[in-house]
Parts: sequence; structure tokens; C-alpha cells
Amino acid sequence: MALLSLIEKEIGNLFSDAGVAGIQVASTATIHLRQQGSFDPATGTISNGNYYDPTAGTFTGSTEASIKVIQRKEKDFNKIEGKDGTVKLLVQPMHNLTPSQLVGVRLDYNSRTYGVFNVDITRLGNSQLVWELMCQ
Repeated sequence: MALLSLIEKEIGNLFSDAGVAGIQVASTATIHLRQQGSFDPATGTISNGNYYDPTAGTFTGSTEASIKVIQRKEKDFNKIEGKDGTVKLLVQPMHNLTPSQLVGVRLDYNSRTYGVFNVDITRLGNSQLVWELMCQ
């Protein structure tokens, strides 16, 4: 249990603004994860859905959320197209979400827009340590 706590603490540091040993390795991406709105036929009103708020772990945000990501491999994405344009990003697990809820979600990173098409989970026992987002 102590080992898991230490690993979770270091992963938290990795994604924080402090980084590890003072070196910042995480950057910011915008995730466009929104809950579906609703329609009330009695009044004819339409309500917009709320955006996911990673801090609260709920769909209560009024704007798209910024998340910390770590890019697994450096490429010049402005020159790459097609399947070679796939980027792998590491993120911390998002509370109250399943990884499948991220599939098909739009993500803005390094001045480009990607779609998440797969999420792999890295675990230690039953604990999820990081999610690897495959984006294209």
C-alpha cells in the first residue's frame, strides 16, 4: 500500500506544474467532453449540456476543460498526415468517467485538433495509474 501511495504521489507531481525534480514535462490540452443537453416538450425549451469538470469529476462546467497531458513521442505533427499522425498522450485518470466515454471526444493539443479513438489503462493492481489516449 505504501508503494502505491508513493507512485500515485509521483504521478501527481509529474502532471502538476511543479513537474518532477523541478522539470515540467506536462503541457495543457483542451478536452471537449460534454454531457448531452435536454429538450422539454411542454415548454419547448432546449438546455445545453454541461462540460466535464476534471477538478470536480462531474459534468458541471460551462466551458471546455483544460487537462494536463504528457506526449509520449515527439513528432512534427504539422507535417504528418493519415495514420502516422497518431499522437499518444498520457493523462491522469478522470474521476467518475470510464475510458470508453473519451472515445470520439475532440481534443485540442499543440494548435491541432484530434479525436480520441482509443484509451489504454496502465494499472498497478486494481489502481489506475495513467490513461494513454490514442488520438488522430
